[in-house]
Amino acid sequence: MILCTKDIHDNGVFTLTIIFVSILQATRENLFFSPYSVHQTLLLAYFASKGETQNQLQNALHIDGDEASKAQLIQLFKLNNFFQVCAS
Repeated sequence: MILCTKDIHDNGVFTLTIIFVSILQATRENLFFSPYSVHQTLLLAYFASKGETQNQLQNALHIDGDEASKAQLIQLFKLNNFFQVCAS
């Protein structure tokens, strides 16, 4: 359960970071994006990454951990998607 709470926290930190950066770089044009979709896409890239790319994605997504926690995060991702499909 701690990992679930931490994942929610990490997603929230990522969301606030991407919104803050977007505001700083905003032009006078409208900007529409989904922080959740960006996070999910980068998370999928993280799952397939190794080495320096993995380290950079961990930093960007605010993920702490090793390969064991990466495997747990993959399982949580699958479980979350399963329940989203069942709920719809």
